[in-house]
Amino acid sequence: MINTLRFSLAGMKELKTYRELEIENHHLRRQLKDAGIAPEPVPVDHHHMQIVYQANRVNSDKSSSLYSNAQAIVEKMNQGVVLLDHNGEILYANEKFADILGLPFNKIIGLPFSSFIESIHTSALIETLMKGKSQPCSVVMDVRASGGELNPMRLSVFAVNDHELAVMMTDLTQHRSTEEDLLLSNQRLVHNNLELETRNSDLQEFASVASHDLQEPLRKMQMFATLLKDKHHAEFTADGSILLDKIIASSARMKSMIFEILNYSRVSSNMNTFVLANLNDIVDEVLDDYEMVIAEKKAQISVGKLPVIEVNIAQMRQVFQNLISNALKFSKDSETPCISISGSADEARELSTIIISDNGIGFNGKHGEKIFSLFQRLNSGGKYEGAGIGLATTRKIIDKHQGTIEAIGREGEGAEFVITLPTRHYKSVW
Repeated sequence: MINTLRFSLAGMKELKTYRELEIENHHLRRQLKDAGIAPEPVPVDHHHMQIVYQANRVNSDKSSSLYSNAQAIVEKMNQGVVLLDHNGEILYANEKFADILGLPFNKIIGLPFSSFIESIHTSALIETLMKGKSQPCSVVMDVRASGGELNPMRLSVFAVNDHELAVMMTDLTQHRSTEEDLLLSNQRLVHNNLELETRNSDLQEFASVASHDLQEPLRKMQMFATLLKDKHHAEFTADGSILLDKIIASSARMKSMIFEILNYSRVSSNMNTFVLANLNDIVDEVLDDYEMVIAEKKAQISVGKLPVIEVNIAQMRQVFQNLISNALKFSKDSETPCISISGSADEARELSTIIISDNGIGFNGKHGEKIFSLFQRLNSGGKYEGAGIGLATTRKIIDKHQGTIEAIGREGEGAEFVITLPTRHYKSVW
């Protein structure tokens, strides 16, 4: 109260504007209200007021109305607002500021604003207030409430006139809580990713060891069955020869399945190394590998201009190998195999599309998703070779490239695979 009286008495030495008097009246009424004293009504000489204010009544009424509206807005704001003099002492504070501090109004007015700021921020506060005299600025610091708790606040400072500064305070408690929750979630995510990588590594090692252990007895089974057929084929009956051929064929198919499982497991452990590559170059390499099969089937292969995008080259080569191999394998005996590979790029969305289509035996369109499952074969196993893992591996590789693949089938007419891939792979900021 002493500081408040000092300020009020000092102000009487010079004439005050109507706005200053109204602010002072508002402060005094707030102080009386905080002290539990109801102000007595002051008699008004309406005749005298009419004489004094008649000339400026219209402008005065308009100014008073605008000021009252502005004051009402400030009082209802969800941010704390204070008005400081040139010494940094509080001239005015709205209700939100008093609520933040947990103090009555009469214990706020006249005090240095710095008395409510955590001491470690004192120099930063002085620097911000000095800067605020010339240009609007903001800073984040802790404001101490009456109970001692610290509330993180964003202080926005700007000059009202040559002698007064306004400070608007936004409570960041919820924002800080959200940041802490996000940081905790990120830490858990990093921990879970490390665990997942460890498990994937263990699983890949298990698959490799298990597959290696399976291949040795399988190799002996094939070798002995082949020796038995070569040396004693004359001693077998017709049925015996057929059964022996089935054993050799089944062991060969199992060897192929083990090899494909190893490839599938390696996709998970393969590093996500993406480099800029021309897909036409990758397709050309795959077509060179299948040169003899293409010549044998007299296949016609059309390759359009494919986009240049960031990919894992080894994995994308495997994708084209699987899809081109399938197109050649599932061709119709009655028609020349025709395979089309085309591409396009959407620069605005940074997406590229590759379409591989053929005129082979096709498949029922309702099995478009089922075809990518492990060991899933939509044709009779006797006529067409394969373990049913190639397309599952293809889907897995496309997923690792953050893309999509869709299979469109038409029985007796052919199949079409539509691949969508991002043009670039940006590293995470977390």
